[in-house]
Amino acid sequence: MPEIRRIPAEDARLDACATVIAESLRQALAGTAGRVSFMVSGGRTPRGVLTRLAAHDLPWPRIDVFASDERLVPPSDPASTEGMVREALSGCAPEIRYHGFGPSTEPGAALAQWKAALGGLRWPVAAAFLGIGEDAHTASLFPGRPECRRGDDWAFAVPQTDPHPHARLTLGRAALLRAERTVAVVQGAAKRAALSRALAPGADCQDTPAALFRDMPEMIILTD
Repeated sequence: MPEIRRIPAEDARLDACATVIAESLRQALAGTAGRVSFMVSGGRTPRGVLTRLAAHDLPWPRIDVFASDERLVPPSDPASTEGMVREALSGCAPEIRYHGFGPSTEPGAALAQWKAALGGLRWPVAAAFLGIGEDAHTASLFPGRPECRRGDDWAFAVPQTDPHPHARLTLGRAALLRAERTVAVVQGAAKRAALSRALAPGADCQDTPAALFRDMPEMIILTD
């Protein structure tokens, strides 16, 4: 089961999350002469964490960055995960090595490009940062959809699924569980309730995708 750390102040939670990620990346880098991989999530909270992470002294040329899920919009679109990550980490020098889905937003082509890019990275992932929605989704694995159950592939194209805007790409269960350490920030009553449902005995991934948190090799949850 995940380790849950309660930190009342939001700034302190985001700082703590950035520190956990930085320490995880440093530890992985110390064990190899090569590169390591870092999985990020999109949204407002990740932006705050990544901005803080950019202030840590990390050898970014040795870190491959990619998202757990991508909205199928160009990087210039305000909804773009890639655009958000690049902006949040813009204080890093030199520029980060981000691996997105390429120029096409057509689902089939984008998925093929994304899988090819991620397939060339180092796995398991050194550090992963995931989120949870009020409906208990994580990445773009949404309640009631089949992707969470499927173990025959590790990445999927997901059509626009109300109430979530935009068609998307998402990693599936097999990929999300391949992280040496995963951290999540859970804030607010609605998301705390979603987390409780996800961690409850018998919670099913089909209805509560964040139930995957129970199976992460090392999962740290920072909450209010």
